[in-house]
Amino acid sequence: MPLFVLFVFGAVLLGAGAMIAPAWPTAQPRVGLGAAFSLAIIVGGTVFYASLFGWDVLVIDYLLFALVVGIFLSGTLSAAEARAEERGEDIPADSEQGWTGPQDLAFFAVVALVCVAPVLIFPAPLGTSAVDYGYLSLVTRAGGTFDTFAPFYPQIEYLYAPGFSALTAYLSQQLNQSILTVQFSVAGVLALLNVWVAYDMGAEIRDKKLGRAMALTMLGSLAVLSSVVYGHYPALMGLLFLQAFIIYALRYQREGTRSDGVSAGLMLGAVMVAHPGMAITAFLGYVPWLGTMWLAS
Repeated sequence: MPLFVLFVFGAVLLGAGAMIAPAWPTAQPRVGLGAAFSLAIIVGGTVFYASLFGWDVLVIDYLLFALVVGIFLSGTLSAAEARAEERGEDIPADSEQGWTGPQDLAFFAVVALVCVAPVLIFPAPLGTSAVDYGYLSLVTRAGGTFDTFAPFYPQIEYLYAPGFSALTAYLSQQLNQSILTVQFSVAGVLALLNVWVAYDMGAEIRDKKLGRAMALTMLGSLAVLSSVVYGHYPALMGLLFLQAFIIYALRYQREGTRSDGVSAGLMLGAVMVAHPGMAITAFLGYVPWLGTMWLAS
């Protein structure tokens, strides 16, 4: 049942993003960015633990519980209001706090329909990539390992980054759904989040108008949709984490907030766990950019 997986996975991520966004020490809440950060914590933490102590599906349960508890303990919106009160600022109305407005929410509803349409139309992804990644998730779920060729070639630890395989192995087991259904559905949600984080990036760079333009560009390029249709799942996750890394790095460069600096490092690590090729792209782009900023300062 793709709709069941789409609803559960999408609701958890967007709900976490909506709760984290106002608590973060920044000018405006970024729901998509908060959702990407939540997913990176879950995926990165799972792979790190499994690499040290072995695969255990309960690890993701614990991480989800810790994430929810941490969000509530941070006070969500009350934390942002307390910071404003400490600075002696008047707390603006909700419509003035930078939240995604009704028109943008309607836009994302349309984007969501477009992104999940392939999942609802096609019985399975096209091509053979989905079969390869499905095998990796099956090995993780059944064998308790990230070893690609276990048990045939146990000396080969990784052929693909284990982030997506770990996530879908967990969801397949906990939701009692087939790996193919879970992977296809997760890809649809990741496509939506990529468009949303592109919107957040544009809003962070300048304003929401640029955010809408960047979101439309991300959707109109057909890269995310083709990745869903043809089963390039880790690339979708890597692109999501890469965009989040750029936003946090940009914030840290402009404002020097410690939380943004730490989060940028975490997101870069998550990119490597999801798709090493995206991490190489990040280094090739970010290092020259750092040099340019140093020369300009």
